Amino acid sequence: MLRFDTHNVRAYLLWQLSNAPHVARLWHDNSDIILVTLKTGEKAMIYLNERFADLHDIKTTLAGDLKAGRHTLMMFWADMLLPGDGERFLPNDWMTAALALYDDKIYAFDRYADDVVVFPIFFEKQPGKYERLIRHGKGIEFSKLYCQRIQVELPTLKGTWQIASFHSRKIQEEHRTSQPTASRVPSALHDYYRLLRIELTATPETIKKAYRELARQHHPDLNQASDANEKMKQLNEAYQKIMQHFSGEEAP
Repeated sequence: MLRFDTHNVRAYLLWQLSNAPHVARLWHDNSDIILVTLKTGEKAMIYLNERFADLHDIKTTLAGDLKAGRHTLMMFWADMLLPGDGERFLPNDWMTAALALYDDKIYAFDRYADDVVVFPIFFEKQPGKYERLIRHGKGIEFSKLYCQRIQVELPTLKGTWQIASFHSRKIQEEHRTSQPTASRVPSALHDYYRLLRIELTATPETIKKAYRELARQHHPDLNQASDANEKMKQLNEAYQKIMQHFSGEEAP
């Protein structure tokens, strides 16, 4: 179920990386793994984790890649496994391990309608608190993939590891400042807002949340109703049209 999501994320990554000037070769076997060989000769193994994460699996993967001379880059499905933007969240054991590897951030992927996004999620430390403030960053720049060797002091992951990462873009400190108000939403979009059951003043995060919840209810992989396919098409169209308006594109 929902395997098409990871398939499309993999296809998106392959397309983006094939256009990166520092990438020499790509390999995959139609699974959730992509092997990237850089022109420097370094190899990065990218893992797409869509449903389950475990500290033991992270350690085993790191050890296997280290022995094989590869660098490890783990990505996780944001909607299924990671907290939302602006939340305060206490990381569990596997998240803490990933944060130790990737400098207090976790690389995430998500899919909204036909759009795939790959981005860092920053777990910002709060003075005097165990919980972290969650900030979703902007999309990564695939041309900035690099490999390095790091020392981790975390007791559950102590050792020297080889990881792959991306040079970070600026954190998305806030949502777009030019969000449409109710008076600026074209009347042609009003039916789409009603379909997603949101107010005309809804923020992008609210819109995404509403779309995700409805998609879970009506996705043909989860809903056997005869009109499930048609309902998903309507939801996808509504989401795309509304988000086009937020990005400054004129909705036809």
